[in-house]
Amino acid sequence: MRAIICARLSPTPRGEESKGGNLTQQVELSQALCDRNGWTVVEVITEKDSSASKFRVVEGRKVSARGEGWKRVVELVRTGTADVVVARHYDRLYRTTRDLVELVDLAEETGVHLAAAQAQGVLDLATPSGRLAARIGAAVAENETEMRVERQVLGHQRRRESGRPFWSTRPFGFERDGTHRDEEAEALRQAYRDVLAGVSLWSIAKDWNARELLSPHGKEWRSSNLRGVLLKPRNAGIQTYSQWVEKPDGRRVRVTEETGTQATGSRSSPRACSGPWCAT
Repeated sequence: MRAIICARLSPTPRGEESKGGNLTQQVELSQALCDRNGWTVVEVITEKDSSASKFRVVEGRKVSARGEGWKRVVELVRTGTADVVVARHYDRLYRTTRDLVELVDLAEETGVHLAAAQAQGVLDLATPSGRLAARIGAAVAENETEMRVERQVLGHQRRRESGRPFWSTRPFGFERDGTHRDEEAEALRQAYRDVLAGVSLWSIAKDWNARELLSPHGKEWRSSNLRGVLLKPRNAGIQTYSQWVEKPDGRRVRVTEETGTQATGSRSSPRACSGPWCAT
């Protein structure tokens, strides 16, 4: 049989290891399975920071929003290049029952099989027993995803109630622990004053770039990303959580809420103002 090895790493918070292990390990385990079964590997496809449970809405219904690697897998299977798709575990191939529907359709169309290095047997989605096993696996994986989201939401809620920040990437003007980064904080204060005085966002961005006050990701400023930073409620000491906006007890950061509201609300163009502080 001709095999495609599919290795995928899910997006994970910084400093945490993906549940799927590293890509090299996934490929090695899958290659070992192919060697044991005498399968010929025709291509190895890897995806990093790719989720198997994301969807986009098309014409009112959810469809899979898988990455380019998975699209390549489907292309190879449909052109008859491979007979089996191999992964470390089946959750590297699908995480939801919606994904499984796509796979069942692909199996019925092409006769492709699924195999996992850390699972027993080969899934034949063309048979009732194969589809049953796959559905059970998809249901378990979907439940794991939902439970993880629930834990994350509860964790964010606890941090919100304690007044601690819970951003995963350091925002401009702040340290990770919520304290100020002084030079950036003062630049933000001055930017609000400049906006209220009629200075353009382009001019402010040009000034920040000239002073090498880059974004936390090391990128230069443009009007668009600068506007996004100035519209952040956190700059006025307002903490956002889900659809709720709250003032944390005790702490007021960088600019007053009144100044933030004036600065963003005064820019009446919809292109310049699209956040929670905009005037309605």
